[in-house]
Amino acid sequence: MTIAGTHDEVLELAVLHAVTSHGHEDGPELRAGIEESMTPVDAAMA
Repeated sequence: MTIAGTHDEVLELAVLHAVTSHGHEDGPELRAGIEESMTPVDAAMA
């Protein structure tokens, strides 16, 4: 899935997806993991 927007927008939507679709618990570890996997949109679309 690709989500584009500001850092905060992307993080919040990715967390929401992880929690609602995959049953993850929102917390610092989840958010850190998501942030580590975030890439600039140009790189993601290459």
